[in-house]
Amino acid sequence: MADQTNGIGTQSAIDRLETQQNEYLDQQQKLNDQIVDTGVQKMQSQVDFEKQQYQQEAEKNARALYTNYQKEQNQYGANAEALASQGLANSGYAESSRVNLYNNYQNNVTSLMNEMNREKAVLDQQMNQAYFDADIQKAQNLANIYQQKMQMAMNMYQTRYTLYRDQVADEHWAAEFELQKRQLEMSQANSDRDYQLRLMQLQNS
Repeated sequence: MADQTNGIGTQSAIDRLETQQNEYLDQQQKLNDQIVDTGVQKMQSQVDFEKQQYQQEAEKNARALYTNYQKEQNQYGANAEALASQGLANSGYAESSRVNLYNNYQNNVTSLMNEMNREKAVLDQQMNQAYFDADIQKAQNLANIYQQKMQMAMNMYQTRYTLYRDQVADEHWAAEFELQKRQLEMSQANSDRDYQLRLMQLQNS
C-alpha cells in the first residue's frame, strides 16, 4: 500500500510539473506575440508621424506655390508692370500669360500632391509588409511552442512509462518474494512435521 501511495504521489507530481510547463509555454507564447506587436505598433507610430510630416510639408509648399501664383498674376504686380511698359497689358499675350501662370501653378500643385502620395504609398507598403512579417513571426512562434509542448509530452510519457514499469516490477518482485516466503514456511513446516514423526517413531521403537 505504501508503494502504491508513493506511486500515486509521484504521478501527481509529474502531472503538476506538466501543467506548470504548459502554463509557462503559454505565457512565453503570449510574451513573444507581445514583443512582435510592440515592434509593429512602434513602426506604425513612426509611419504615421512621417506621413503627417509629408502632409504638412506638402501643404506648406502648396501655400507657397499659391502665394507665388497670386503675386505673379496680380495686375499690380511686377509682371503686370512689365507687360504695361511694353504696351501689352490688355493684349492676347497678357491673357495667354495669365493662363500659363495658372496652368503652371496647377501643374506644380499636382506634382507636389503626386510626390506626397507616392511617399505615403511607400510608407503604407512598408507597413503592410511589417504586418505580414509579424503574422509570419507569430505563426513561427506558435509552431515553436507547439513543438516544445510535443517534446515535453513525449518526455512526460516516457517518465510515466518508466515509473509504471518500475512500479509493476516492484509489485512483481514483492509478489514473488511473498510466494517464496510462503513456500519456505511450508517447507519448514513439513520438515518440522517429518522430524517430529521420526522422533516419535524412534521413541516407540
